[in-house]
Amino acid sequence: VRETLHLALRLRSETLLQTDPIEAARAGRLLCEADPYDLESLRLTLRALRASANHKSLTRTFRRARERLLEIGEVLPERWIDFLETPIGTFIGTIA
Repeated sequence: VRETLHLALRLRSETLLQTDPIEAARAGRLLCEADPYDLESLRLTLRALRASANHKSLTRTFRRARERLLEIGEVLPERWIDFLETPIGTFIGTIA
């Protein structure tokens, strides 16, 4: 049930991205809280924050995600723009 709800909220948020990016960002944050390692939810949240011109929150959200993933040995790009422009699965490195 959890996965179904998570997917439904993500799909709904994707549709809101163009018409109501603030609401999409709110939903994206909920998704990230529910699963802090879900890169698709992180990407959605960052895109929504960017679309709503909330750059302060965008930078903070990405910084926290980088720190959280680094704790488990996963490395995201230093800049959020690089994360958004690179397909999922091609940018994550691991700490040796």
